Amino acid sequence: KHIYPGLIAPVTQLGLSEIEAVRSTNDRTEIGSINPNLRAIIAYNTDSRVATTVRSNGVLLAQITPDGDLLRGQSSVVQLDAWSWEDAAYQTDDAMHLGWPSQQLSNSPYAPPREEQEKRLKERMMQIEGAMRDAKAYAHAKAAGKIIKTDLRWEAMIPVLDSTKAVWIEANTEKDIRTAIEFSLRHKIRMVLVGGADAW
Repeated sequence: KHIYPGLIAPVTQLGLSEIEAVRSTNDRTEIGSINPNLRAIIAYNTDSRVATTVRSNGVLLAQITPDGDLLRGQSSVVQLDAWSWEDAAYQTDDAMHLGWPSQQLSNSPYAPPREEQEKRLKERMMQIEGAMRDAKAYAHAKAAGKIIKTDLRWEAMIPVLDSTKAVWIEANTEKDIRTAIEFSLRHKIRMVLVGGADAW
């Protein structure tokens, strides 16, 4: 018999999405742009036929990752041979995922006017910066014992702020990668680059 190493599929919606056209089988996204408290492991479907097929082709572990707009939530590493998501969990909440807004403005004749694109980009960057500011304020207040009501969104950000959890940032163009790195250095967070088509 031949022995082969088990493969690992990183940053995948395997087990979160079954049939694209059937809404009830898609649990990969959540409403809203800022969802750091979203945990992909809770929505993982161990009965997925797709996961079974992938496993038969040698993929034994997968990092199931929520999709979405900006702060997408937390991924978990699962083993694909399990009865429930608790059994499947290999490493829960291993990373926070951030979809980086494209810094490129489109020159296509079908694209919105340049001013509108710039305004939209500025709004999205302000959303991310606002989330970081609120998360830091919450962490400082909690450290000082001044938190009265727990906020699950900012609780999920505390491991990011103290660098115990990395932020996986999806960026592909050179400009996007550079601005993502500048953001990470400015906020002193650990960054993992996802995509990185122009990383060279």
